[in-house]
Amino acid sequence: MKKLKTLLCILLSFAMLLGFAACGKNDGAASEDEAATPPSEETAPTQPAADENEDVFEIVIPEVNPNLGLEADSLVLINDVQQVLDRPHQIQPGTKVTICINDVPAYTPWNAAAETWLLTNIYEGLVYRYMGRPDDLRPLIAESYTHSDDRLTWVFQIRKGVKFTDGTVCDAAAIAAAWDYHFEVAPANFNNLNIEIWQASGDYELTVQLSSPCPYFEVGISELYIVSPTAIAEFGVNDNRAAIGTAPYYVVDYH
Repeated sequence: MKKLKTLLCILLSFAMLLGFAACGKNDGAASEDEAATPPSEETAPTQPAADENEDVFEIVIPEVNPNLGLEADSLVLINDVQQVLDRPHQIQPGTKVTICINDVPAYTPWNAAAETWLLTNIYEGLVYRYMGRPDDLRPLIAESYTHSDDRLTWVFQIRKGVKFTDGTVCDAAAIAAAWDYHFEVAPANFNNLNIEIWQASGDYELTVQLSSPCPYFEVGISELYIVSPTAIAEFGVNDNRAAIGTAPYYVVDYH
């Protein structure tokens, strides 16, 4: 009898173990089924709505000040890089630039040295710094130039056909006269470059004599902007109406 009870206990224990194993297996299968079955529309988690303004650049058109005499349709907006790349690379007929600024008292080069952005749009020099680089100087009003071995005498060949925006021909005599006025107002601009003499040595040839070599002469002379001597003679060296150069733009009005 004792042996029979022991056998029954062993069988009962074995049956219980099989039952636990079956339950575990069913639970695992249920978990796999739940993982494999996508959630219904009712139970699926709600995704946040896409932001309507995402990756959208808002262009704000400023209000037009009626005192400036501008029309709303005269505003040009650049929306992307491609429009910049596709733009004309020359000055177009009828191009107008309106600049809204405060306190620019004078437009002549000797009185407006701080407003370089303004000067380079109105005036030009004999040479210029390409891309603003002082180590890459190129002819501008002068089509070429040479210097003596001792770098004391510089001869500039003036480009033919250049005119100031008032119609005055920009030849060697006009440049020499313009520099006479410039020296009268700001002699330091010449003295700092050791410039002693400048004169027209031909119709389109300007000769500049230095008192001693100047290592930054070419850089400095690029900023001796040339003003129409006709305009200076008419309005004077300190009048904004004399702000006439050979660059593409000129001042139409200011107030």
